[in-house]
Amino acid sequence: MEKLMMSQKLFFIIGLIAPLVATSAIKPINKFVSNRTFIDEKLNNKETAKEPLIRVLLQKGLDELIISGRDIVVKNGPKNLGSGKSIKFNCLSTQKASRAGKKVLFASLSSPTGIIKINNQQYRGDVSIVADHLNNKCDVINQLPLEDYVASVLPHEMNKAWPIEALKAQAVAARSYALYKVRSGSKLQQFHDLESSEKNQVSGSLVDIDIVTRKATRETKGEILIDHTGSPIPVFFHAACGGRTWVPHQVWTNSVNGYTSRPCICHERKDQGWERVIEWKELFGFLKWNKEKNNLYFDEIKNVSSGNFKTSPDDARYPTLSIFYKERGAVISKSMFRRFFGREKVPSNNFKVVKRPNGLALEGKGRGHGVGMCQIGALDFARKGWNYKQILEHFFPEHKLSKIF
Repeated sequence: MEKLMMSQKLFFIIGLIAPLVATSAIKPINKFVSNRTFIDEKLNNKETAKEPLIRVLLQKGLDELIISGRDIVVKNGPKNLGSGKSIKFNCLSTQKASRAGKKVLFASLSSPTGIIKINNQQYRGDVSIVADHLNNKCDVINQLPLEDYVASVLPHEMNKAWPIEALKAQAVAARSYALYKVRSGSKLQQFHDLESSEKNQVSGSLVDIDIVTRKATRETKGEILIDHTGSPIPVFFHAACGGRTWVPHQVWTNSVNGYTSRPCICHERKDQGWERVIEWKELFGFLKWNKEKNNLYFDEIKNVSSGNFKTSPDDARYPTLSIFYKERGAVISKSMFRRFFGREKVPSNNFKVVKRPNGLALEGKGRGHGVGMCQIGALDFARKGWNYKQILEHFFPEHKLSKIF
């Protein structure tokens, strides 16, 4: 990592002054209730002046980090923290985990310029440092305006060289998902609304935002998808569905209102096909794992071979697979293959299973979980002249586009 030029360095160990944090009234940098109230007011057509802020967990489990910028101001935190152009946080704690054992907000910082650097990467908004005493680490959280966040998501979740209408559809999807996470947040996420990772959405720094991503964000400002009750929904998207999208309960254990399987033109591409072979010894581990999770009610699984394992005739349109082990039958979700073997081994949930002498061949199309908006499909529709509203209406026909600020 490139070293920063610092006119002032403040070194401290979080564990040494953690008791000050525990006894002082340091509040989270962004009050979750106020953001949720804002969204509810907007959905009820009440006037509000500002767009909401969002708290993004940028990095977690850090040993140290450097916050820098012009005249860094400590908004919340220990009085002896000071201020200046650069502050170095050493997260290694001398305190035993048994004395704390939980995360606490250590400090929140800002700059009058509205721009702050985290390990030499520029971000807009404020920064919050959360001390994880259980693991002697730090988490860093960025609080920023929602539209700046959306503009930073676009180049990470979609190719910014694609047509503007595809990027606008992605902007609405990313904003909808983010506001859903804000509104439905739990106590387990008291310091942040979502993560910058594939678990939620990958966002970037200011350097990732350019005129194209800013334009796509600006031209869809405040627009989200809502369900028939008028509530924000978790809007999912993926790389390529392979010809037809799935609905949430076919891939995960939960159901989400309003989702329906949709056809897609991405299957016309020649590069969507893939094939993987699950050998018998690999299938043995897969079946044992499913039995441990109570997905299979077989007797003890000792070995798996061509002689004692069969499948029913399969089709890529089927989300489940019927299997037979020593003449006992069971139905298993195809998504379990991807969950166990990983994304590299099983690129998508859109595949059919064919039995071969050396194991099971998975013959598939697409990339990703397959739920919601197909990004390659959005690209192809945009190239055919569709606008972002038509793209969203195609993939989310039971949802409504609503402008809430």
